[in-house]
Amino acid sequence: PGAMGTGSSSPTPAATSCRAPPPATTGGCPSACEQRYKGKLCAHTLAKHWIEEGKLPRNPPRAYCCKDGVPLRAKETRDVFVSMGMTKSHSPPGGDAAIYSEKHGRGHVYYGTKDSCKVGK
Repeated sequence: PGAMGTGSSSPTPAATSCRAPPPATTGGCPSACEQRYKGKLCAHTLAKHWIEEGKLPRNPPRAYCCKDGVPLRAKETRDVFVSMGMTKSHSPPGGDAAIYSEKHGRGHVYYGTKDSCKVGK
């Protein structure tokens, strides 16, 4: 599997630096979820992308999901990745990794480096 960077002191990249995954192919996600679950889209965007690539199952244990089985909460998505064998680290990754950060109690998860986001919002 891979590494997962974590930490509360890491800055969250600007949403404009992220690329969205390809449009959804089933169930109205993400557009239906964008309207209903505002503020929780980083986890949904990343998880949806990984589900479509076959790297993550729908409705993973320990995660609150939308009606299509895509996780919605950043911290729970991080926990799902850890349960899949990714390791937690408080050091910035040397390359692309699933990254979780938290500031003032609000979590954020994305795929990329400390300074750039490839998938997530």
